[in-house]
Amino acid sequence: MKKIQIKELAQSIAANDGIDDNGLKWISEKFSRNELKMFLRFLSKEIKDNKVTAFFGGDINEEGKNKVLSLFPNKKVVFKRDDNLVGAGIRIEYGDFVLDYSISGIVKRILSRIRETI
Repeated sequence: MKKIQIKELAQSIAANDGIDDNGLKWISEKFSRNELKMFLRFLSKEIKDNKVTAFFGGDINEEGKNKVLSLFPNKKVVFKRDDNLVGAGIRIEYGDFVLDYSISGIVKRILSRIRETI
């Protein structure tokens, strides 16, 4: 199978939120070891690029959720409560991009700036 076809297959699977057992069986039978490695790299990247994770501390209201959803149209947004990571506020992860408006993130940035000036 050509590289472009493998990439398109990975994009399709990521867009449709997965694959059934028959599809997995077909891929494992038809792909060589190198094609499987390539497919897994493409699939991992597609999932990472199409998923937004919003961590929040405490409770988040519908207005807050709608603001996050409006920032990332056509992306799958997953809201996860994690009081230990965030404390209060919100931390949004999208691919390699992190937008951290949590109390812990703000404190870390302040401490980092203090260390830089000392």
